[in-house]
Amino acid sequence: MASRRRQAQLVTAFAGGGIPAVRTHIHRRISAPLRWLRAARTHPIQTFAAVLFLYLWNAWGNLLLAALGSAALTGAGVYLWFDYRRRRTGLTVHQAATQLRLQNRVKDRWGKACFAAGITANAMGRAGKTGVVIPPLTKISTDKGDVVARVYPGQYAIATKQVAGALERVADTVGCREVTMRPVSPGVVDLRFCWSNPLDKIVKPSDIRVAPKGTIPFGVTETGEPITIPVLNTDGESEFRSTLIGGVSGGGKSSALWAILGGFIAQEIPVRLRVSDAAGGVELYELGKAMREGRGTDLFRVHRYAESKTETEKVIKDMLAAMFCRLDDMKERGIRKHIPTVAEPLDILIIDEVLLLKSILKNGSDSDLGQMLSICRKAGFGVIACTQLAEKATLGELRELFPMRVAFRMNTRPQTLTILGDDQADMGPAHNIPRSQQGVGFMYDAVTDGMRKFRATYITDVQTKQIAQGVAPDGMENYGKGDPEPVGEHTLYKFFTRPDRNGGRVLLYVGITNDPARRFKEHAADKRWWGKVDQGAIELTRFPDRVSALAAETEAIRSQLPRHNKTSNEDNPTRHLDEVAA
Repeated sequence: MASRRRQAQLVTAFAGGGIPAVRTHIHRRISAPLRWLRAARTHPIQTFAAVLFLYLWNAWGNLLLAALGSAALTGAGVYLWFDYRRRRTGLTVHQAATQLRLQNRVKDRWGKACFAAGITANAMGRAGKTGVVIPPLTKISTDKGDVVARVYPGQYAIATKQVAGALERVADTVGCREVTMRPVSPGVVDLRFCWSNPLDKIVKPSDIRVAPKGTIPFGVTETGEPITIPVLNTDGESEFRSTLIGGVSGGGKSSALWAILGGFIAQEIPVRLRVSDAAGGVELYELGKAMREGRGTDLFRVHRYAESKTETEKVIKDMLAAMFCRLDDMKERGIRKHIPTVAEPLDILIIDEVLLLKSILKNGSDSDLGQMLSICRKAGFGVIACTQLAEKATLGELRELFPMRVAFRMNTRPQTLTILGDDQADMGPAHNIPRSQQGVGFMYDAVTDGMRKFRATYITDVQTKQIAQGVAPDGMENYGKGDPEPVGEHTLYKFFTRPDRNGGRVLLYVGITNDPARRFKEHAADKRWWGKVDQGAIELTRFPDRVSALAAETEAIRSQLPRHNKTSNEDNPTRHLDEVAA
């Protein structure tokens, strides 16, 4: 009967309006179940509680008992779910609940934020009507208290620049501290809705543990990763990119510069400095003093020091001639890129206030400095130039010859444009950095066309004196090189699963540590497989030193093939690579 009734309804709809009426009728028939399904997915806990209550009421026939039973079972289910998440991610129930609350807040307010900020597009509907659509959020996750989501504005003919210019309005609508954007590919961006402020605290050299090989760190990003500049490639050839650093006085330019110089010393990269301190001989005075006193090492030494514009122009001219001599020598030897050595180190020109060199800026790329910036990288030469507030007309085309540009706090948006460029000021709004956050800035890399927010490493006056003399300052001995390997007794540990029906166990992971309690806590916080570990079956074997423990670890991995080890486990067909939980 129901089937005949539906057929009659379709015939009636067709007779009344043809194919469009039939389509509308079918849409109405299926839209209601889809709305119920969407509501159930959006509110799973409420849906579970409602269905459970109706089932118990029908089974027991008592409204009060059904209400109490559904409440108890729903509470137990929620507790077990959050306990499962805690085991997988290491988050407490409160932290997990906070994550879900922030994610839901971003989802609920994203549509309103897009309309308020103008991140919309017109689309043609099925019925021929034009409607307004917004790019949806995808891949929503939580990272260190912030919500991260991916957006595909290119699919809706929305320019990435349009999204970047609307981030402040989006942050106000969502109710977070700020929203940052990172381009992933053309037409694809990752948005970070920030509630935490990891850059609020001062960054010490000891906070930067490990930097990619061949790079020098000078700060940390919001995610805790080091912000770096490339110096050497995997073959040891020069990859140093000339860098322009701008910002108001006290914004953090000096700390970034001294952190880079300290990185050369810590990474043991041979470097020879030529210094222009035409702004009064104060900021870089220690470098000039070190040259006059003959201080320095074979790996770090100040070669020339200028305190006036005339001396600076002569230093640049001599450096340009030295660069061409090195290029001629490289041609004769058939070398494409320079490899820094003690005899032929990396040559860096440091300019404290580039705006004072007006004649050079006026000539732009035709000046000696412009010629050097155009071809210096392959010869192992480079420039680090600092400047205070400047307008685009003053700095001129010379800015485009710096592939890496760093902007600390600015007073106005045009000043940010001067340093970062017209297309990057919205993604790196240095003019919005508060005065209280000295050392916070944005870095633009022309090679990757990426923008990163960071806080520069704070370098004390005592440390600058040590750096100027070529000595690794206190606290920077392992700057960017990782923690020194611990000495003394080490423990080899093996994690197994709980026994199956036949009493067999699976080896999950093998590792070594000098502090088992600390290491196990780290595994519990960031490994998906931690919940499978049988805590009562952990094997511990002690060794007198790290070398012997490391050898035993390698042998155990290769012979016993644990599921989740990567190193020395490439030939294991059963290994899993999804071990990181967050």
